Amino acid sequence: ERRGEKLVDVEKNEIFTGKFWAAQKSKELGLIDGIDTLENIMEKKFGEDYKLFPIETDKRSLLEKKFGVVFSSLSGELVQTVVNTLHYFRLNNKVGL
Repeated sequence: ERRGEKLVDVEKNEIFTGKFWAAQKSKELGLIDGIDTLENIMEKKFGEDYKLFPIETDKRSLLEKKFGVVFSSLSGELVQTVVNTLHYFRLNNKVGL
């Protein structure tokens, strides 16, 4: 089923301009079919015999994963100072100063 026939006054509502709308307004404009939770939609589509598996992500930074240290509390200025210092030593070693 195509969406085009469901859209309400495309030009007047500036539907294809990059704007976005909250759920209720989207439904009024014909952009979505309805508003519901994932669990309700799955149950309507597949009955009660479905299973959702949550996907967990590791939200730690690369430094936290690598070294096990919480770097999130470090201010940007301190991190930049450390990076600049490492860069300085690298250049000195490369040039032989």
